[in-house]
Amino acid sequence: MPAFMHEASLAFHLVELANEALARHGLRRALALHVEVGALAMVDAEALAVAFASAKQGTPCAEAQLQLTQTPAQTTCPFCQALVLIQHHGQPCPACNNEQGWPCLGQGLLLKTLEAE
Repeated sequence: MPAFMHEASLAFHLVELANEALARHGLRRALALHVEVGALAMVDAEALAVAFASAKQGTPCAEAQLQLTQTPAQTTCPFCQALVLIQHHGQPCPACNNEQGWPCLGQGLLLKTLEAE
């Protein structure tokens, strides 16, 4: 259950962000939330969708679709400066075989666009 609680927290935060944007722009309801999920974000897409279905009830997002797109994780190798797509932390650089630094992209969750009326 702890993993689902993580996605539930994220889902409620997405609804909160969308509701704030709707209010700020004088819009009535959300139609779709387009969210980018980093490959290393540790987010279960199915659990997030279930949590979103619950979180949006009774809000201007109640009829909104959640559209998830996974974004790759990437970093710049601190040794050879190659831009590298990575699958996990500590993955060696394919160009120089040194251990990677921390990813610079692909660890988070981003509400990229909000369709509304």
